[in-house]
Amino acid sequence: YISFFLDEVANHRNLDDLDTLPSGLYELYRTYLERIIPGQNGPESSTRSRDLIRNALGALSAAMDAIPMELLAKWLGIDVDETRRILLDLTQIVTSNADGCRLYHRSLVDFFNSPEYELNGNVVQNVYVIQVQDHHRRIAQYYLKSFRRRWDQCDEYGLRHLSAHLRELADSDEYRNELYALMAEPVMSAKMSRTGSHKAFSGDVSMALAAAEAEQPPNLEQIVKCSLITAELASRARSVPA
Repeated sequence: YISFFLDEVANHRNLDDLDTLPSGLYELYRTYLERIIPGQNGPESSTRSRDLIRNALGALSAAMDAIPMELLAKWLGIDVDETRRILLDLTQIVTSNADGCRLYHRSLVDFFNSPEYELNGNVVQNVYVIQVQDHHRRIAQYYLKSFRRRWDQCDEYGLRHLSAHLRELADSDEYRNELYALMAEPVMSAKMSRTGSHKAFSGDVSMALAAAEAEQPPNLEQIVKCSLITAELASRARSVPA
């Protein structure tokens, strides 16, 4: 709270009236977003800007790691220059470095996931709530449409994290089946070629196995498939010379 508040003071906030200071971190986030995001019922000219900012925040909330700005632009379906302008508007809550951009603190993800929060004993509706599942879906669709038959050309983020996004969507039969479909040789080979080991693919198999075990009733076909893959990966690891 103190760190974010000091940034607010440095950029915009007037301290003449201390009674107007936000009470709590979520309220501080709300007042910041009110200034950055065009009004909820603003003119049509501001609607696109509002939607782009919210979609960028949603994508960053769903992201499993820092992402390059160029990749964020692809996820959002806009050009890099427009993405750069959005990120400039969000400099207080989005950090950017050589690794890419990310939300500056986990509490922002919690804020965007909260339909309501408590303030001075009252329940406040969070008008900035984000349906993060929609953004897991958007990211998953980007990779499935772009690389389904050419995983060897997939970017590093997709190879590392697509399975995790699909696991977040595993309540849906469609996306759970997409996760199961990734447990295949082309994906395994692409990950092996990129990372030099089967560790990443083994993690994907564990996620698929957990999804299969969570089905009601458990999906025995996928449990057996994942168990056999796990055994094969273990056998290959043992065969590597010391």
